[in-house]
Amino acid sequence: MEPYFETLSFEKSIRLFKGWGFLVEPGPGTEEVTLVLERPPHRSYYIYKRAQLPQIATAVLRVRWRTVALLAPVLDV
Repeated sequence: MEPYFETLSFEKSIRLFKGWGFLVEPGPGTEEVTLVLERPPHRSYYIYKRAQLPQIATAVLRVRWRTVALLAPVLDV
């Protein structure tokens, strides 16, 4: 059974993305945020509207939860 994932606050979303290894920078627009993922040999930039970041973080949490659930060993009870 999948847990309920509520929509996160903007601030909590930033903390999660930083915890996942992203740099989080303001801009380039006034209501935008840039996620930067630096992995040698290159750097990736993702620009989103500020209002989208909590929804994206929530979706990532769901995917991460499902991945862990799928990889968990099945127990015969």
